[in-house]
Amino acid sequence: MVAKSKRSSERTDESYGYSQNENQKIKEASAHLSHIATRHNPENRLKAIFKELEPQQCEIIKLRFGIGDRSHTLAECAAIFKMTKANIRRTQMSALWRMCPFLDNLREIKETSVLLTHIAINRQKPKSDLKDVLKDLTPRHRRIIHLRFGIGCEPYTLEECAAIFEITRERVRQLQNTALRRICLLSLESLRQIAGPGVEEPETDYILTKRVD
Repeated sequence: MVAKSKRSSERTDESYGYSQNENQKIKEASAHLSHIATRHNPENRLKAIFKELEPQQCEIIKLRFGIGDRSHTLAECAAIFKMTKANIRRTQMSALWRMCPFLDNLREIKETSVLLTHIAINRQKPKSDLKDVLKDLTPRHRRIIHLRFGIGCEPYTLEECAAIFEITRERVRQLQNTALRRICLLSLESLRQIAGPGVEEPETDYILTKRVD
């Protein structure tokens, strides 16, 4: 009975004051982050989210999830930061909690990209079909989406778009991601209806394809 009570107490301690629902969100954020960490250039993808963290939180997350380097154990991080393993875990959970609102949106943003790609490839008049979906974008954002996803044309690479707009590759990527977030916020359900059933996620990471490299 004593051992059982001790294990129960340990589980409570490991929650670090977060409710069951909050811990579930942290767990989901951790799963999303683990997936992103395996992809191409994860640090660049997470740059905007990392800005929301304190410097120490950011460094611990990078080490624990292997972003830019191999993943580090709690003991290794504790040695690096001269903290206890419990404090490393607490800092990690705090960082994940702050990242939750951003990571929760990644799945829908990815779905938006997959749907746009599907429509561009499989619809006879994708530009016409997407007119209402893209109407709330600025002309520049709309043009970048057309070019990057091949809507009414062949898909353009980041370099090709950068040359057209006379901006950097990274700026094209920023404008593209801003447009995707806006489409996701305002028109995801409309995209689903246009695409219809049977849309499958590509085997390759959508960010690594020519359309969204």
